[in-house]
Amino acid sequence: MSSKNRPDTRNSIRSRIQRRLIPVIVLSWLSAMALAAVHAFVEIDEAVSANLLNLNHATARVFQTRIDTNYPSNIPLEDLEDEDEFYLLVLGPDGSLIYASHPKLTLPVSEQDGPFQWNGWTMMQNHSAAGHLIIAGQFNEERDELLGSLILSTSLPMLLALGVLLFGVLVLVRNGLRPLQTLSDLLIRRDPQRLDALDVDHQPSELKPIVSALNGLFSRVTRFMERERKFIDDAAHELRTPLTIIKAQCQTFDTDDLNAENRQRLRNLIEGVDKATALSASLLAQARADRPMASQSTFDPEPLARQAIQDLTQSQGDLVAAADLHSITPLNITMSPEDLRLILRNLLENAALHGGRPAHVRLELSSEGTTGLIAVEDNGPGIPVDRHQQVFQRFFRSGRHQGTGLGLSIVRAAAERNGITVTITKGKTLNGARIELRIPQADNINR
Repeated sequence: MSSKNRPDTRNSIRSRIQRRLIPVIVLSWLSAMALAAVHAFVEIDEAVSANLLNLNHATARVFQTRIDTNYPSNIPLEDLEDEDEFYLLVLGPDGSLIYASHPKLTLPVSEQDGPFQWNGWTMMQNHSAAGHLIIAGQFNEERDELLGSLILSTSLPMLLALGVLLFGVLVLVRNGLRPLQTLSDLLIRRDPQRLDALDVDHQPSELKPIVSALNGLFSRVTRFMERERKFIDDAAHELRTPLTIIKAQCQTFDTDDLNAENRQRLRNLIEGVDKATALSASLLAQARADRPMASQSTFDPEPLARQAIQDLTQSQGDLVAAADLHSITPLNITMSPEDLRLILRNLLENAALHGGRPAHVRLELSSEGTTGLIAVEDNGPGIPVDRHQQVFQRFFRSGRHQGTGLGLSIVRAAAERNGITVTITKGKTLNGARIELRIPQADNINR
């Protein structure tokens, strides 16, 4: 996809929601993890203090028992390694050393019983009932390792939960905005001729005001276009009557009484009236082609094609030397018969006007698989490839012939509202222009 066609995600609702929601979730997660870490630190610190206090009390009971049973007060000490994680010191009432788990450590005695910190240790000091001073301690590194292990074991599942939560947010935001994308796709695929109201009842409540506003816009556009078409229709009708009267009056002149110059002026006047009459008829046809789609039916187009060929030879007999119908394959198409009649008349008249002199016109009915094909060819010079789209514009004239410039515009308008594809190629038989209509066939056609 090119950069021009790539949607601007900076202004998308989904991106805005995600940019605001994801940081809130991440910050909330980090805050929760920080609070959990602080709470774990406090709990572990309290647990260490409680354990040390329990150790003090247990030690006090042991030494009290020894004293009561006349055990020797001087207990042999074991020289434990300095890196041992727990520390225990017992001093007698007279300050003599009874037990020290770390003899090499010189431990200061606090003035008050209770917990205190010393040189990376958490200490708990108490006096027993017999007057023994008991100090128990735990190395802080052990506590920190326990805290780190606890935070790590908690963070891993929390990180997984955060990833699942963020993924869920992305999916839920996308799914939540899916009705908006569905509405957008519906409007993109909607035929320009369709201005009927969209369904409001089955829309989410957030989209109902938008859909209602669109329906109001469709209604206003429909009324505006109907007024424009009615104006063109009325103008074309109003022009036909005075033009017919003018031409009738011109034809009452006795050309034998006119000199050569006046006879030429009269011919030019009649020719101008004919052009104005043709233009009013084309404007009327264009207005009808731009109306909402007429009722459709399924039918065989061959009778209409034969009638169109017959009408062409009668109206354009001075231009057309041969007009042939070639029904190669029976067709059974679904569209508006009036629109097909309008399309065939304008295609055949266009072929007669732009064909050779004299013109040869070929109307072909065939099929391509499940698609019906109606093609009109002429023996003219053809249409250059760079003008294949331009010729469908209103009032476009090639310069060689002075038609109304509305024929192919009428064809495309009537074709599009029936879902028909119109293409221009080089003629296969007459080597001029070939205009093809591809029409889906009904399912009940006999192959």
